[in-house]
Amino acid sequence: MKKILSALFMVALVASGTFAADVTLVASFNITGKDAVKSVFTVKGALGSVENDSVDPKLVDVVGGASLKKGTELWNLYRPDTTDKKLAQWPAGFQSLVKYAVSNVAQYKSDNFQAKKAADGVITIYYAHRGTAYKIVTDKTGKLDMNSQTQWKRAIGFMPAAPATEQLLGKDFAPSGTATDLNFLKVFDGSVASGKVIAEGAPNKVADMFVDVAPSATAFQGAAQLTLVGNVLTIKGDFNLKK
Repeated sequence: MKKILSALFMVALVASGTFAADVTLVASFNITGKDAVKSVFTVKGALGSVENDSVDPKLVDVVGGASLKKGTELWNLYRPDTTDKKLAQWPAGFQSLVKYAVSNVAQYKSDNFQAKKAADGVITIYYAHRGTAYKIVTDKTGKLDMNSQTQWKRAIGFMPAAPATEQLLGKDFAPSGTATDLNFLKVFDGSVASGKVIAEGAPNKVADMFVDVAPSATAFQGAAQLTLVGNVLTIKGDFNLKK
């Protein structure tokens, strides 16, 4: 499987030029969702590249995709294992995190996106997307290694059937059932046991908390450098497929 994946990337490299890393990433955005059109999203790699993508001014307040240069679609090409599409090559939380650079204002609110920098330099990020809550923690220098074991996820809700557009969350964590009053500390401190029914009449149940790692045998390796200056979060990194 590894040989097949490597061969495919080599073919793409020949066709599109060489790169210092399999994937180079830059994502920068205001964590409140404000000034969305000033966000920056750059992805460079053998499967395609986009530079300085941002939020389409026409889609800032629209539900759904907001990328101006289709950066979301491009980034998604780097997510699945080439030989097994069910296996992701990134931790789920990190994969979605960088896409906030091409997300509309409503997405930040519906996911209750939060990022804080402690006095010692550690950056902690929380958000809940499509019923799963994520916690991402850097080291004191702002580095986030893809194998750091400091990324977690927990299913605490689900997406109701259309035409609903908001995730439905367990009221043990969010009394309103939405991310508006979601208590992330309760999600990840273990005080609420798994197995509880999320909503009456629905089969979905609260899951255990898991360390968020990429399941693919050829997952991307490397560390992202995060900075949080005021409300602007910037994520940069060069990543290579595991050989």
